[in-house]
Amino acid sequence: MNKVNLVVVLAITFVTGMLTFSTFAYADLSTCSGTANGTTWEEVWTALCQLQLEINELQVQVDTIQIGGSGTGAGIFCPPLPTGANLQQADFSAANLPACDLSNADFTDADFRYANLQNANLENSNLQSVDFTGAILIGADLSDADLNGANLRNANFQNADLRGVDLTYAFLEGADFTGAIFTDADLTGADLTAANLSGADLTGADLEDANLSGAITTGAKLNCLNHAKCKTK
Repeated sequence: MNKVNLVVVLAITFVTGMLTFSTFAYADLSTCSGTANGTTWEEVWTALCQLQLEINELQVQVDTIQIGGSGTGAGIFCPPLPTGANLQQADFSAANLPACDLSNADFTDADFRYANLQNANLENSNLQSVDFTGAILIGADLSDADLNGANLRNANFQNADLRGVDLTYAFLEGADFTGAIFTDADLTGADLTAANLSGADLTGADLEDANLSGAITTGAKLNCLNHAKCKTK
């Protein structure tokens, strides 16, 4: 039984037991439009519409959570996310999300450990304190995303687009950023211990107080700012 029919059944059960109303001529619960006769039914109709709108919103959230994660068998399912979708603290661990559009959403404190996000679009998303430990983000677009305090330890960001990202005080130890683009990124206070930055482009990136101990920078463009390794200081 779909959600609309379920609401209708509940409504009929409720109204039959509690109220007397005239038969309605037309009803579309998915858009809350319709016509009805009788004051009592109009009151019930208003309540039903509100309930239906709440169910529609919940359905969007359920569809989104079914994208993947340890609780859903990590299947590939990428419904479009509404702009500004709130997915704070959501569990996407081990999710299979290649090439999914996850842009402009709020993933604060979400769990993406060991998820497959190859070629995914996370542009302009709020990824503060997100856990990407061991995740695969090869070729992913994270431009202008906020990763303040995020955990990227041992993740694979080869050829990822990290232009303009906020990685302040993020944990990037052991991550692979081979060929990644960090143009104008903010890595203030970030920990890049033993990270692989081979061939990465850090032009204009701010590395003030960043830790690059043991980081591999072979072939990297180090036209960055505020660090001893930068050609532009």
